[in-house]
Amino acid sequence: MHQDFNPHIRWQCPRCGAAVHAASESFTCIGCGTIYPVKHGVADFRLNGKDEVTESFDIRIRNFFKRWPRAYYFIATIFGPLMFTGISPKKFATRYCTPDLLSVNIGSGPRPLVAGILNLDIVPYKGVSVIADTVRTPFATNSVDVVVCNEVIEHVERPEELAREIARIVTPGGSVYLTMPFLYPFHASPSDFSRWTEPGVALLFSDFTVREKGVRAGPFSALTVLCCYLFATVFSFNSKQLFWILMNVSLFIFFPIKIFDLIVFRFSTAPYAAALTYYVLQKK
Repeated sequence: MHQDFNPHIRWQCPRCGAAVHAASESFTCIGCGTIYPVKHGVADFRLNGKDEVTESFDIRIRNFFKRWPRAYYFIATIFGPLMFTGISPKKFATRYCTPDLLSVNIGSGPRPLVAGILNLDIVPYKGVSVIADTVRTPFATNSVDVVVCNEVIEHVERPEELAREIARIVTPGGSVYLTMPFLYPFHASPSDFSRWTEPGVALLFSDFTVREKGVRAGPFSALTVLCCYLFATVFSFNSKQLFWILMNVSLFIFFPIKIFDLIVFRFSTAPYAAALTYYVLQKK
């Protein structure tokens, strides 16, 4: 097994599903012969080796500042439109991602959660250990104990494939942390395809039982972000570039509204109008 990775990981080829052989600077599929390079401790399992995403103006700005993830996420948490409540990805990871388990953060971005968790993303951010498509991961069936998938599913073109892939790789009894937007406007990263209700999540992840669920960002967060979008829409006069500039400026105007979520996020009806919801799932 490659020295930069946990020796207990069971890898498989995302192209054909066969096992892969580890060498010093690559993984080689024993079935189709595809070679996946490993550089500086990062394994590249993209099928064509260069699945670059198309970046719009606002995404380029965000990705530029994500070079400094701690500063980026600190500012986004304070002045962003969402008042985060409930179980955070880091709290979940601290509770479930123990050293004896294989834990994978699918669509991780540059933000680390806890030591020992394997970060997977299609974009080679700093801190990502495995570059791969989220719906064709390089892990063997029933080989991953814990999966974190935080605000990813809405950006996947075919979310049913992501749900099937998570169900495939997670061991029976394994745990999944999932968050997704509900009442939240279009936000491309690089695109935005879907929203899910609680019954929809139950159907999508029918191989799992729901252990915990709740509001990750409540109705006042939804109101905050809608105010930002409305402000930017009215005063950008149909200019997309000006729209995104005003969106970022308006955050500093409307962000105090979100604070009221600290009062209502525990209400039983809060999920009906929440900006984000979260689920802790267990595979049957």
